[in-house]
Amino acid sequence: MGITDAKKLKDVMVNIAVDDKKTAEKLWKDLMKKEKVIEDFKTIMANLKKAGMA
Repeated sequence: MGITDAKKLKDVMVNIAVDDKKTAEKLWKDLMKKEKVIEDFKTIMANLKKAGMA
């Protein structure tokens, strides 16, 4: 993904793990802007579900 801020990514993943998707989505949007990531939250969630991680 090319994300350099591991702490922010961890915060997103922790919120997904505790089923706080609203907060996770907000954090992901902030991370997208900062890191110039093109995948939106729905795409990331779909990929995590396919991998059995969400």
